[in-house]
Amino acid sequence: MENIIKSLLETDLYKFSMGQAIYHNFPDYTTTWSFKCRNKDVKFTAEMVEEIKKQILAYCDLRFKEDELTYLSKVTWIKKSYVDFLRLWHPRYEDFTIGTDAECGLTIETNGTWLNTSLYEIPTLAIVNEVYFRMAYDYKELIASFEESRPAYTLHFSAGAAAAEKTGTETRGDCALPEGDIPQGKPLQTETRKDDNAGGFGT
Repeated sequence: MENIIKSLLETDLYKFSMGQAIYHNFPDYTTTWSFKCRNKDVKFTAEMVEEIKKQILAYCDLRFKEDELTYLSKVTWIKKSYVDFLRLWHPRYEDFTIGTDAECGLTIETNGTWLNTSLYEIPTLAIVNEVYFRMAYDYKELIASFEESRPAYTLHFSAGAAAAEKTGTETRGDCALPEGDIPQGKPLQTETRKDDNAGGFGT
């Protein structure tokens, strides 16, 4: 399987906003991030786990490119000092512990500074989802199913966006898609952090 994460920019923008705050205020704070799949019907095979390990290892080989750092430096609230930090930063595979001792067949924990673990979450979840769906389903059929449901998805998304604009919220429960409009069974994840800093800033 080709590399799923091809750039360290493949994350949510808020992760950089949060990372900058951590860098300037809590650089020594250490945390543990844990993956948890809440879908009881999702099972990761040994082959899936091995592919997830390979994909995370490939992700850890990435570095920020200069044009990517230039892009970040143009974001109004991102400071030059944080961009300079990112120029030196890269994911550490040593921070990851990946195993199979869970009901779903997959455990992932990252241990280290909050600076690191906060940036691992989004790429890790993207890798887990992509590997699972590519290996558990016929991917072409899955994409075709999504394409068929796109008109309904677009309609409901537009309604949700209008509601969100009025209320100032990102999502509204009453704007959810009806069942059957999109493929079901997507693994759900939660993030948990165990504080290793007595009296420190908590999340």
